[in-house]
Amino acid sequence: MVPVLIDCNPGTLTKSEKWYQIPPRRFHLRLRVLDPVDAKRWVEPSETQTIAARKLTRLLEIFFIQELSKWTC
Repeated sequence: MVPVLIDCNPGTLTKSEKWYQIPPRRFHLRLRVLDPVDAKRWVEPSETQTIAARKLTRLLEIFFIQELSKWTC
């Protein structure tokens, strides 16, 4: 997987906004492509797909929170 961080300023197209709500000024996107991540390092081959998917989702959430905290605006 290739993780990508996306920053949008001012925020737009979020879950809390209607798709047709236009921000007061033009928005700018900033992308940061991180090094590839091997999902196999986080899941055990013996785990069921359901357990592996839940575990991977939880660990990816932690990974992205940590990476976003390093990303200064």
